[in-house]
Amino acid sequence: MFERFVTPFLFFIAWLFLLLVTLSVPIIKSLNLFHINADVEVGVSIASASAKVAINYGIFGYCTSALNIQAGPFSQNTPAECSPKKLGYAIDPTVQRLLSAVQADDIVDVINKTLTFVLVLHPIACAFAFIALLLALLASFRANVSKSRIPSLAASGVGIFAALITTIVFIVDVVFVSIVKSKLKDHTDGAATANYGAAVWLVLVAALLLWVASLGACCGMLRARRARRTEAEKY
Repeated sequence: MFERFVTPFLFFIAWLFLLLVTLSVPIIKSLNLFHINADVEVGVSIASASAKVAINYGIFGYCTSALNIQAGPFSQNTPAECSPKKLGYAIDPTVQRLLSAVQADDIVDVINKTLTFVLVLHPIACAFAFIALLLALLASFRANVSKSRIPSLAASGVGIFAALITTIVFIVDVVFVSIVKSKLKDHTDGAATANYGAAVWLVLVAALLLWVASLGACCGMLRARRARRTEAEKY
């Protein structure tokens, strides 16, 4: 009975993880794909001072941390802010200036050119995982096991496609963040660093769950086929 009850559950958890990733920064501010931490030199009146800033990137935008600078009697406070929520965003002038302060201008080009392709795959994977979940539920609630073959076949096919997309998403996420990490290391001498966010690992877990759930859906299809053949032999 694995494929009847566990398979929909696995599809549900995978879909939930992908949904959380899709709703990451700036919607769920504690969840991001990757984040950049930088020590920047900022001028305050006639003095200059260094300050730490963090930039968290998600699917529909990014958020920057508050910037508090104190240089002798002079101070400057910049509140934390987030970009508008939209898919396919670009880096705004404020963040570009922050990255320029640590000689990381070319990081902006890498992010702007690659990010849209990376981002659009996440909600697509989430959508197909949800369709696979619905089909798996349809198959599991069929009273007659022999009649669940078509829903199980559909759930298996859609699940495999969702698992494939999610696996590609994970690989692209890892490669993309690795490129950003490498470029920051080469150009900033440690003044700025990039790190993976929890969302990347949620994508990995979702991919694994989708592959296992798709295998369960295949087992359900074979079980329904055997049940149908058994019923035919009775007559």
